[in-house]
Amino acid sequence: METTKKHRTNSAHVRGQIRKHIIDVVKVEDHCDHIENIEEASKIILESFNDWDCEYEQNRIPNNQDRFSYWLFGLPFDFEYTHCGIADFLNSLGINPEGKTYDDDKSAKLYHYLIFSEILKATN
Repeated sequence: METTKKHRTNSAHVRGQIRKHIIDVVKVEDHCDHIENIEEASKIILESFNDWDCEYEQNRIPNNQDRFSYWLFGLPFDFEYTHCGIADFLNSLGINPEGKTYDDDKSAKLYHYLIFSEILKATN
């Protein structure tokens, strides 16, 4: 019986897949076929986020990561937004080889956190 290796969310494999996902989404959304790296894709996403991120939103949701997650639910880019889509994407990363079912909100938070984390790493 073949066992699937479980990857941690901070593993090079998972981080690489998240970076590729971010680049692919930005390429499709902005028709930016010239984007080739995470730094360029992250810059486009952060510019869009910063255009939306006004003082009202900062007061309403003080935590940057939570505000980013809320913003992503508004579908500014074509990231996964359905619970099934998010679960399927996370499972494709190898972080859940057992195929366990998790709370939809926790899965969405993890998905958004992984995107947020890679964008911050790419822009710092």
